[in-house]
Amino acid sequence: MSLSLICVNVEWSKHLDTVIPFLKAHPVDVVCIQELVEKDIPVFEAVCGPCIGYAPNGLKEIDGGIHSFGNGIFSRKEAKIRIEYYAGSAEVIRLDNGVSDVDVHSLVIAEIASEGEPYRIATTHFTWTPNGEANEIQRKHFVSLSEKLASLQEFVLCGDFNAPRGREMFTAFAEQYTDNIPAEYETSLDPVLHTKAGRPLPYMVDGLFTTPTYKATDVRLEFGISDHAAIIATIEKAA
Repeated sequence: MSLSLICVNVEWSKHLDTVIPFLKAHPVDVVCIQELVEKDIPVFEAVCGPCIGYAPNGLKEIDGGIHSFGNGIFSRKEAKIRIEYYAGSAEVIRLDNGVSDVDVHSLVIAEIASEGEPYRIATTHFTWTPNGEANEIQRKHFVSLSEKLASLQEFVLCGDFNAPRGREMFTAFAEQYTDNIPAEYETSLDPVLHTKAGRPLPYMVDGLFTTPTYKATDVRLEFGISDHAAIIATIEKAA
């Protein structure tokens, strides 16, 4: 028994012309999305199945309007959903504020049934810092997130962690959970589509972590989809 998974930061609505064909060509059991624009959910549902969980992280001006964006999980399988916030809350994201700079971070957790076996999948978009260097806000959010995760006991955690592998904050995650991204990958930022810095960045910031109950196999990154590579993996229960 296993569960196939894709996780990708889609950079709001910028890459729908590449993200949607990719997801259509790679049908999986579970799709975890960061920077998912709420108005785009039906577009993703057409290829991924129902959005079983969505949590807003903020607001952004897109196509002349103000829209909610956040973390989402899609699956055609039966699931139970739990939403947690480890920084801020959904209530502070107010449409009448326009584009919000409130620091809000959600954790979307799905307990998905596959052949009668429950799989707990969680996704998040962790706190950004300049140049990928840890700061006190990020450390504070790490403590809060760790407390939320501790209540889950066993899980798969994927997402954009805004923390380069090899540095303080990614190491903090890797010391608690198993890092399943193969060591051969030195970056998860697309060298063409990630244009914020104006140059390719050697930052492996997207993660797939597991606790001992779970094992990730056939893990690979796929580039040319969004400003971040997509993580593709098979999730199994450890023997």
